[in-house]
Amino acid sequence: MQEKVCIIQALEKPEVFRQNHLNIYEFSKLVKIPQRTIANFISEQFGKGFHQVVQDLRLKAAIEEINKNPGNIIFGQLAKNSGFSSRTTFFRIFKNKIGTCPSEYLRQRLKTKSE
Repeated sequence: MQEKVCIIQALEKPEVFRQNHLNIYEFSKLVKIPQRTIANFISEQFGKGFHQVVQDLRLKAAIEEINKNPGNIIFGQLAKNSGFSSRTTFFRIFKNKIGTCPSEYLRQRLKTKSE
């Protein structure tokens, strides 16, 4: 049980999930828990793999930043600060998960704020 709490707490730390090179091997070294234990727990808890969970956390952080400061968004910087390896990767994952590209999402947020 303690390992599971450690995995969740570590994953939710922005300084952890925003590392663009983060993989299960590096995470395993960080939390000192075997990779297989982490992979099994993540799969049971979230129904997806480690990489997908990290992407979801990064995407959530990016969306929170867009919602918090919609007038000050530079997508390349936002992608980097959220932990994505590139702007292109960020846009692809955003569109696949949210259903629209980040710039359209931002336009909608700005429109909503001005109404």
